[in-house]
Amino acid sequence: MARLLCNRADTIPVESPKKVNFNSKLLAATRLSCKKKAGLAIFLLSLFFSLPLHAVEIIATLPPLAAIVQMLNDEPVSCLLPPGSDPHHFQLSPRQVEKLNRAGLLIRSSKDDHGWMQIPANTPVIDIWPEENHAWLNPDNLLVALPAVAGQLISLFPDRKPVIEANLKQSMDDIDRIKSGLHKALSTLQSGGVMMQHPSWRSVFDAYDIPILSVLESARHGHEYGPRHLEKALKILKKHPDTVLIGDVRHSNRSLEWLASHSNNKKILFLDVLGSCGDSWVTLMQQNISRISER
Repeated sequence: MARLLCNRADTIPVESPKKVNFNSKLLAATRLSCKKKAGLAIFLLSLFFSLPLHAVEIIATLPPLAAIVQMLNDEPVSCLLPPGSDPHHFQLSPRQVEKLNRAGLLIRSSKDDHGWMQIPANTPVIDIWPEENHAWLNPDNLLVALPAVAGQLISLFPDRKPVIEANLKQSMDDIDRIKSGLHKALSTLQSGGVMMQHPSWRSVFDAYDIPILSVLESARHGHEYGPRHLEKALKILKKHPDTVLIGDVRHSNRSLEWLASHSNNKKILFLDVLGSCGDSWVTLMQQNISRISER
């Protein structure tokens, strides 16, 4: 596979994606960045274009990213992150690196998987969200990202244009439906606010005006605050008994469990940030909406 490099001069606005020029074998590298408020950028580093999309292996670092591509294209997408693994601590195995070297396209979100330093430099990449953690949890982010990803896939695989465009239209309707359901579910959290072990949902709660009374994990992933911070959080919780404790099925919730045990065994609402490879984005979001609504 030929290797090309991309630089800042290649940056183009997402509203009108630049059509990718390619000859019979080599696609020029392109870097795409979108509206700053959405924190979205798509980087096309290089792509050896000689096979139709159904013959190209597409790999995603995380299950939700695989689901996003499958919203547009019906072909399978494999995931690098094994089931139950923490993406902040995961490292690629030699076998996975070898698999990436043969991949036709890698889908990633580098703000979430930036620790995976073994990603081969010559692997073609679409980096959907390089500046925002867990951006797929906010439907508004996806409403911006999905048309941009669709445009790039069509440029790379023009034979799939009718399928991608049809799927895009349906998927935008699905996103609007999830957005409405999420807004309704999250409105039940506005009065009492939330406390979180891990700040996975912070940007979503901020966007929907959900008060965040405390986060029990510091900015350094996996580092829990000490006893003094927990005692302060417990006082806040006793002062605001309607506060909902938000746990994460992918992370340790030890501090949150301590708070729950010291506040009349208050229940913890466990949400899932990643889902499983093969699950649709709609399924992931609907499961979280149901958990919030049924708490």
